[in-house]
Amino acid sequence: MKPRTLLILFLLVAGLGAYVWFVERKLPSSSERAERAKKVLDFEVNDVEAVTLETGGKKVRLERQKAPAEAGKKSVDAPLGETWRLVEPLSAAADGGQVRMLLGTLSNLEAERSIEDFDRKELGLEAPRARVSLRTAKGETTLEVGADLPSSTSTIAAVAGGKVAVVVPANFMTDVAKEAGDWRDRTLFHGDRSKIASVALTHAGGPRVLLARRGESFWLEAPVSDRADRDLVDRLLSALQGLAAKKFLEGPAADPATTGLANPSATLEVVVSGEATPFKLEFGKPESEGSLSHYARVGTEIVTTDADLAADLERAPEAWRSLSWAGMATWEVDRFEVSDAKGKLSLERAEGDWKRDGTSIPYSPVGDLLAAVTEIKGDKLVDAAPAGSARITLKLVGKEGHEETLTLLAPAAGQVAAKSSERTAALQVPEAKLTDLEAKIAAVRAAQPLPKPEPKPGEAKVETEEGK
Repeated sequence: MKPRTLLILFLLVAGLGAYVWFVERKLPSSSERAERAKKVLDFEVNDVEAVTLETGGKKVRLERQKAPAEAGKKSVDAPLGETWRLVEPLSAAADGGQVRMLLGTLSNLEAERSIEDFDRKELGLEAPRARVSLRTAKGETTLEVGADLPSSTSTIAAVAGGKVAVVVPANFMTDVAKEAGDWRDRTLFHGDRSKIASVALTHAGGPRVLLARRGESFWLEAPVSDRADRDLVDRLLSALQGLAAKKFLEGPAADPATTGLANPSATLEVVVSGEATPFKLEFGKPESEGSLSHYARVGTEIVTTDADLAADLERAPEAWRSLSWAGMATWEVDRFEVSDAKGKLSLERAEGDWKRDGTSIPYSPVGDLLAAVTEIKGDKLVDAAPAGSARITLKLVGKEGHEETLTLLAPAAGQVAAKSSERTAALQVPEAKLTDLEAKIAAVRAAQPLPKPEPKPGEAKVETEEGK
């Protein structure tokens, strides 16, 4: 065979191989094609731009809105920044989760059997009892829903303009028949908890309480400045995340005079980093006497809500002040120093254990000491911190070099003054806390060093003064 002929054959084979690699590998397999053939509607959930539901003479239209930065993005889940809006018969934010569930159900809708050469009137398709229209960039597809099959959970459906009717599960009709209001987004606060910069609480007749983030912690900034109680702030932020509307009120039912919103009993304002407008919630009257449900206003929306915020809104400023001695949690401390009458100890995390002055010791005694330090709470705050000699001093160093120095003074009348370098106020703690802490420090001093790891084959054993 001539070299030229061989070259041509080689190029043909290479071209065929390239075609298979670049084209046919992207085509669905026979099993995938069989699965797709069962699907009634051929669309990708994230390609749907609008949904129109028509049933019982009512029409509901929902439209997807994307954040500008996310335009064109696709994913298995909802694109980040995507929201849905109810545009007909009213304009309001829609519950995107519910919309995506409906679209997921429709995208997986499979024909139980097909019917050809059918009578549209006989199958209830001449005047369909419902229509579901999906708009994508390719156009609009409408699924017409006919009669239910007797003694079954199936119904007749057909794609508008198609020549085949199908029998499909009727479960999607529960969503199709929903009232417009049931598609509304009941979540009132959409901010990212980790980006909350401050929360301001105002109760009628009381001072404005301002809680602001400093690093990973929240501080009370007004009407006094002090560290805020971590547990109370966590509870408030959790309640904020769960803030939801029970009912949306319109017309006379939303009258500020009858809902108590002409003069709100309390106001909550949240500043979220990166958002231009603070979130504002105004509380009105209880929905009924003794009810935990209150009328509330968010923007222009008047709602009722079961939000568990009453205790937070009514809490006095003093009650927000932390009674914890340490500002850091146990897991936030990377190393610390202890100073007392017996000298100084330096403790530093070393993988799963701790090092005491450079020597590895078991985790337990240091963990017990650190837990005792971070769990100490005072009986009360003393704004004029007493003077006196330090009995125990601890310097805690956390992530990114954050430092806090804690001091316990000598006891007086069964009480010990506990100071923090971060606060002007001191705490009064029982003398028993000091005694317990001293016992745990002694246990750390008494802890035996961990045995040296055996050298690997070929490595020389390193002798130390301690190991000889």
